[in-house]
Amino acid sequence: MEQILELAQKWEQGGVITQEDAHLIYELLEPYLEYEFNQISALSSQGEPEAGLGVLVKTTNFLSASGNKVPGIITKLQKTIKKYQGHARNLGQKLGADSLTISVGFPSGVSVSLTWAI
Repeated sequence: MEQILELAQKWEQGGVITQEDAHLIYELLEPYLEYEFNQISALSSQGEPEAGLGVLVKTTNFLSASGNKVPGIITKLQKTIKKYQGHARNLGQKLGADSLTISVGFPSGVSVSLTWAI
């Protein structure tokens, strides 16, 4: 698990994921998502939904970048999409968003959109 967290930090700083990195992400996807979902929940419960949204956006972009290298990552997400949706919905409600859209596809990966009326 520590390896994937290091990869996420490396990607956040440099924006590059190698094929080898993507294969590791594929192998460790479920525990990684569980870890990030727990982070989102904790931040949301602590009254910091904005920080939780930051984690959700980072995770989404990280998985999309990885999914472009190993499409099976996107397929594996199907198993956890309800949890993904639940966390995004919870954050959207806490932030007062009017709507939520989650898209999963190839080659675009995962996309989460929250909208607010102006």
